[in-house]
Parts: sequence; structure tokens; C-alpha cells
Amino acid sequence: MLLSENKYAFNIYYSKQNLGGIRSYIPPKDYKNKKKLHFLKNYFIKNVLFWQSGVIKTVIFKNFDIAFFMGDMSVISTWIAAIICRIRKKKVVFWGHGIYGNENFLKLRLRLLFLKIANVNVLYGDRARSKLNELGFDNRNILVIYNSLNYDEHLKLFNNLKKREKKGSVFFKNNRPTIIFVGRLTKKKKIDILIKSLAILKERNEIFNLKIVGEGSAKKMLISLAEDLLNSKNFNFFGEVYNESLLSELIYNSDICISPGNIGLTAIHCLSYGTPVVSHSNFDNQMPEVESIIVNKNGFLFKENDENDLANKILYWLNKKKIKRENVRNIINEKYNPYYQKKIIDQLILNG
Repeated sequence: MLLSENKYAFNIYYSKQNLGGIRSYIPPKDYKNKKKLHFLKNYFIKNVLFWQSGVIKTVIFKNFDIAFFMGDMSVISTWIAAIICRIRKKKVVFWGHGIYGNENFLKLRLRLLFLKIANVNVLYGDRARSKLNELGFDNRNILVIYNSLNYDEHLKLFNNLKKREKKGSVFFKNNRPTIIFVGRLTKKKKIDILIKSLAILKERNEIFNLKIVGEGSAKKMLISLAEDLLNSKNFNFFGEVYNESLLSELIYNSDICISPGNIGLTAIHCLSYGTPVVSHSNFDNQMPEVESIIVNKNGFLFKENDENDLANKILYWLNKKKIKRENVRNIINEKYNPYYQKKIIDQLILNG
């Protein structure tokens, strides 16, 4: 979308290496704007990105007006390149999380020092903007761009799925409500809390289906826990699913998605298919995408690490709430899509 823009020339410098489980973009062979894509190499220390080759050379010798950088203070080359841009009177934009709210004193001071290098900070959420406002940042130099996935593809798949008549559970041989988790199976995601909450409901004779989609270091532990606490006919581990058509069916044919730890783009993914989303309410330990959850409209929040609270709210939601999938998607149509993001970028570039 940006590379095909004719109001301004946009070049992207990126690495072919995956970063933190995020797969690198691979352009199709017939892509028309390949000349605007430039590769660089990432260097890591203990899986933390700290240097990007070619960035400093680019900002010294290339002619440009605005430079966008990842707003990640761990990348030393970004500090240097951004300062060079400021010396050259080039506009610097950091695109990232801003601050989380759970930083210790030293980390917060370093992060604020880093963010002050930029002329403009583009953030994923409103909470981060409020935090920076409280710390003295000028609101005129902060833009909230939210986050997005493949909006057009998801909308097309959603409309196709909506046309089909749903008759009970597609992946279980019963008509019970189905809960899904999509993401990496790690301790940080606290999927054990979800399993324990369903075990609590099972003791009350309230049985629900559970689909877990993903791979990770905690998988064996989670399978063992589910086998101990739940009925084998009511849960399934699907492994990694990269086929979007299959993934859309898994999500669409679920009643709610629950991510008991922090939740990121999984929220956007599931809301895009009209599936309500659930996560915990401690925003200091959350990702900005949690703001896409509008309580009692397209999902709910529960007390962090409290399986009893989660169990009670699952029961309330699945027994009481009847929400149209189109309404669940409203927040995606309003903010969490690339067209909204493009408007923010246009505003930033064209309005100075």
C-alpha cells in the first residue's frame, strides 16, 4: 500500500531474518515495487536485536525527508542513525510501543531518553499516548496508529464463512460452546490458567470444548495438564496452522478466544472473524492490542492469574451473551486495519 503510493516515494529497509517468532516478509516474484525494498542484516545478542547493518550508511548518504524507525531502544544502530538524521535536519519517526508502564526506574529513564530523539512517536495504543502525555510529551507529536493484519483477506474469508450454515461444533462431536487459544505455547501465555478454569467449570458440570492452536516449549506440559483435568473428547491441540483458510475456520467456529497471558495480534486476528476475545485486565502486563477488547461488547477482561474469575466470566458470557459477529468486528473496521493506518501515515507525511 505504501510502496504503491504516488503522493510520495517510500522505500523500506528490512531483514529477511525472522524476529521473535515473527516471520519476515517475502514479496511475491511478480511484485512490481521490488526496487523500493532494500535488505539489511540483523544482529542479535541472546535473541535481542541490537544492530542493523547498513542503516547508518543509508541515513548519511541517501536523500530523504522523513525516516521511520522501529521504536525499540535495544537497537543501538537506531540511536546512532536517528541522531544523525536530527543533525541532518531530517524528520525522525519512531514507530512502536512507547512505554508499557511496568518499567523500572533506570529502564524508564533510558526509554524516555530514546523516545525524545524522535520528532514524532507513532504508537500502537491510546494508553501509551496517555502515559507519555503524563511524562511531559507534547500530544501534537504523538500519533496512535493501532495495529493490523491482512484486513482484505480476512474480510473475504469472514464473508464466505458467514454464508455457511453452522450446525453445532465443526471440530468436536457435540454441540457445546467452543473456546480457542491461538498463539505460541509458552509459560508467558499462561494457557494453564485457561485449562484450570475449564476444570473448575467441569466440576460444576459445565462442559466446554477447547481448541489450542500453536506450538511452543510448554506444549507437553499443557497436554499433560489437559489430560489430567479435562475430558479427552473436549479438547484438541492442533499444532501450528499457517494456512489462513483453515485458521479462519478454526477461529470463526469458536465462541470465544481466550489468551490468559498477554494478548497481541491474536486479538485482532480473532476479532476480524467476529469471534469475541478475552484476556486479563492488568494493562501494565499487556500488549497494546488489548485495547481492542471493548468489555461486554466484543469480549471481556478477567483478573490476572485468577482462574476462578475467568471461570465465572466464561460461564456468564457463554450462557448470557448473544452478540452478532458483524458487531464484534466493528473495532477492526474502525481502527485496526491498514486503511486507517495509511490515513495516519498520510497525515504525518503530507501535513508535515
